[in-house]
Formats: sequence, structure tokens, C-alpha cells
Amino acid sequence: MVKQNSRSSVLVDEEQSFAPDSIRAQLEKVVASGLFARSDRLIRFLRFSVEQVLAGRRDCLKEQTLGIEVFDRKQDYDPRIDPIVRVEARRLRTKLTAYYSSNGNGDQVLIELPKGSYVPVFRQRAATRVQTVEPAEKSIAVLPFTNLTPEEGDDYFSDGLTEELIHLLTRIPHFRVVAWETSSQLRGREQDLSGIRQQLKVGSILRGSIRRAKGRVRVTSQLIDAESGAYLWSEAFDRE
Repeated sequence: MVKQNSRSSVLVDEEQSFAPDSIRAQLEKVVASGLFARSDRLIRFLRFSVEQVLAGRRDCLKEQTLGIEVFDRKQDYDPRIDPIVRVEARRLRTKLTAYYSSNGNGDQVLIELPKGSYVPVFRQRAATRVQTVEPAEKSIAVLPFTNLTPEEGDDYFSDGLTEELIHLLTRIPHFRVVAWETSSQLRGREQDLSGIRQQLKVGSILRGSIRRAKGRVRVTSQLIDAESGAYLWSEAFDRE
């Protein structure tokens, strides 16, 4: 329901209020759009209807009155014989719908002509609900580091280093890390990145190798994007 209140503003559904100037500004924006170019009769129809509502004379927006005041029909105009008001009202509704879905898709004040009525209503555009997108889960599989040292005892060292890396990575919030019990079964599959990604549903893979010689240890590691196979990071570490 549209009402006129004592503060010279128009109420919509008895909840939202608009200053007449804001409605008139919206009206001018609508009729100035390309959709209303060469539609002088529709512009006149819309202006007249809006001004009658703003003036508190919505009751005069009847088919016969509109035919006489807007479409220059004679005083004895009979809507049952001449349907011009109904025809132009349908055209106006279509134009308004097209405007607010194109040029006016960002306008906050909506002018509408409800079906079956010649009284325009004014609405506030509903706020767009922003859907929060949860960040994609980050996940990683740490493959058993390959022991490149001949001594069998160094297998314990390479496995221990892999377990320690997994343990440290689990401390990162919102980060899924494949457990050692699962990763250890992938020994020897370091090149099967696609198969590992499909099996474990991980986004990245960390793999590496260990070599000891003459009292020094060299650890190389690569962080790889599981989908593309591209290196995200690679480094080598030499220590006593």
C-alpha cells in the first residue's frame, strides 16, 4: 500500500519511506533512458501516474480518467470500447521491467506498475545477498623421501625426516595433511602425480631425496602442484 504521511514522504508497505524528490529523480532517470526514447505517450503516462500518487490523489488513477488526461480522449470516453489505457499500461510494465533489468539494474528506488492496477508503487531494491565462498581446502601429501645413500641404515633417517615434516605441517590451521601411514605406501610412486592426486584428493605433493657423503647430508625437496605437475617451490639443503 502506498500512503502519504505528514512528513511529505511516500510510504511503501508501511515500512519503507522515500522523499518525493528521490522518486522524481528516479522518474527522470527512467524516462531519460534509451528504452523510453520515442515513447512520449508512455512517458506522459508514467509522469502523470507518479505525480498523482505523490500528490495523494491515487484514487483518480482510473481507466477513464487516464484516457482523458493522458491520452486526450473526450469526456465521454468509454474504456469498454477503446482499450488504449490497458494496452499502454501493458507496454509501460514491459518497459519498466526491461529498464530495471538493464540500465537500471543498480538503481535502489524501483518504480513499478502492478498488473491489474494503474497506480505506481515505489520499492527499495532488496539488498543483494553476498554469498561467502569458503576458501578451497588446502591439502598436501608428503611422499617418503628417497634415500640415495648406499647404507641401509639411512632409510630410518629419510623416513624419520618425512614423518617430522608431516608432523610439522599438521600444525598449520585449515591444512589437510595425509597421514604417514598412507604416505608410506606410496614409496616408489614419486612420478605418478596424477594417480596420487586422484587417490588422495590432494592439491599439492612434497617429495625429495637424501644423500650423505663425507660427513655431510644433502636434502633436496620439491613442492609440486598435483593437478598441473608444475613446481611451486624447490630447494636444496646442505648440512654437516
